[in-house]
Amino acid sequence: MRDISLLRIEEKIPIGNLRIDIQLIPRDLSYIIYPILIDIGKIKLGSDEDSDLIYFPGEVNIKIYFKEHIKDVIEAFQYIQERITNNWCSAYIYINNNLIWQGYVDRDSDKLKLSDDKIMELTILDQTIRIKDLDPKTNPFGYTDLNEKRKILDIIKDFFINQIFMDDNYINQIECYSTFEGRILINFTNYITILFNDFRADLNFYFSNNNIYNTLMELFKSILINYNLIAYIGFERKLYLLPRFVEFNQIYEIQNYELINEPDYKIIDKIEGLKVKVYKGSLPKQDSNYYIYYLGNYVENDPKCEELIIDQPAGSFPGGGFSGIAVYYQSQLYWIEFDNIRYKRIDGTYTNYQALYKFVADDVWNQIKYPRLKCDIEVNGIFYNWQPNKYYKLFNLDIIFRATKFEYDLMNNKTKISLRQVGIMPINYKLLEDGSYRLTENNTKRLLEYYLGGSLQLNNQFRLTEDFYYRLLEDGNKRLI
Repeated sequence: MRDISLLRIEEKIPIGNLRIDIQLIPRDLSYIIYPILIDIGKIKLGSDEDSDLIYFPGEVNIKIYFKEHIKDVIEAFQYIQERITNNWCSAYIYINNNLIWQGYVDRDSDKLKLSDDKIMELTILDQTIRIKDLDPKTNPFGYTDLNEKRKILDIIKDFFINQIFMDDNYINQIECYSTFEGRILINFTNYITILFNDFRADLNFYFSNNNIYNTLMELFKSILINYNLIAYIGFERKLYLLPRFVEFNQIYEIQNYELINEPDYKIIDKIEGLKVKVYKGSLPKQDSNYYIYYLGNYVENDPKCEELIIDQPAGSFPGGGFSGIAVYYQSQLYWIEFDNIRYKRIDGTYTNYQALYKFVADDVWNQIKYPRLKCDIEVNGIFYNWQPNKYYKLFNLDIIFRATKFEYDLMNNKTKISLRQVGIMPINYKLLEDGSYRLTENNTKRLLEYYLGGSLQLNNQFRLTEDFYYRLLEDGNKRLI
């Protein structure tokens, strides 16, 4: 049998011409096999887990059938299985010859199956799967100076655009929607505001022999947590970074005519406790060099409890203080002083300046310690319409949701979206078509009107603002508690 170097699947689907190329190694295009596509599952981005701190690579499952002219299907399968389990085999998905998604075939041999009727199943994972096998302690990107102060977004970009991937770099753009800002004092007189996109970190924080991370995937998640971000590898070769809880960003109002089904509302249980580890700035990175505190009733290894590791606290705490965030202004290096971070609220106002770690830990805790609403919806259209670069709200419902998971159904041109509550519309603002707000004329507080005749309950409590809580009574009225 000649070496198979490429599996190519071609199919006409409702949205255009679908082509899937799976490149086997060694790379030699002299022998291409054209199996028949039996099924392509939904392309999945994100996760519908209740935790806000989990990141999962996107994936898609396919089933293919080997044509009869392959004399020895078993031999071909074994060849393909051997190539996939021992190499990172790239997979490319095209619509009308436009590359829409790229990843690698799952190397887990237990997931590579061949049925009696010559149908083979494959799982394709997005590009982030590669970084789970790399150790940051080895300086895998070959930085020549680990004392360099490198932009946070450039460090994240290095995870996916580097020599490790050779010619398989899929991501070529990062879209970050953080509204964090820091201020620095110039000449002891004037404060200058610096946007998050210009925040920098010392590479030693992440790539020295003394760091606490075993894989780049662990490090990637930690950086996201440090800056309160959720990541998605989307389409159009973009990495989206969206704040975990709502900041001043675009909100898209989903109209009833866009819905295929009624929203399926459920409750996310509250988180019982949070363990926060704040780096003090000394090496080695071990527990003795972290300030550790607890919020709520934290129990080790309890699935209802979570842990945060914050390498750049940018604020003072009992027993010490450390910033860890550098910026350049007029070619001069500055460290952001303690407690000089803020972000823009959804109504366009700013928070007070305080420690970064308090936004990430204390402020997040004030949201996750309460039950929250989530729902699954199905909508018409796929990734051209629905992407993880915005927040969402449902028509006539004042709750703001973040899309935690997308399932794109290419065969039926529809999308399932998992939504999670991350905030509430400002009670005296109106959403405009561009996703911004204006003050309502009467400037009155509007109680939330819930669907399902008032039967939807969050442990009998509804949170309206940071300061006001209302209880839903049996007769449907509400009172302050």
